[in-house]
Amino acid sequence: MYTVDRETGPGSGAETDADQRTRLAQETQGLAAAEAELDAGLYVDVGKVRARIDSRPTVTPLPPPPTRRR
Repeated sequence: MYTVDRETGPGSGAETDADQRTRLAQETQGLAAAEAELDAGLYVDVGKVRARIDSRPTVTPLPPPPTRRR
């Protein structure tokens, strides 16, 4: 999650209005794409996602889990 501190001013690393608009547009597009995949019956097993995440710091991480159709 992003945090905006408007009291710190320019150069503080705070998110600008333009940055926020860009981020929100990208998040909206991503959510729309995810909803379209769900509507099409596509999903990824959450257990396999968790296993993949847990394997990331290892020497041999698991491959990305496959997308399945309901």
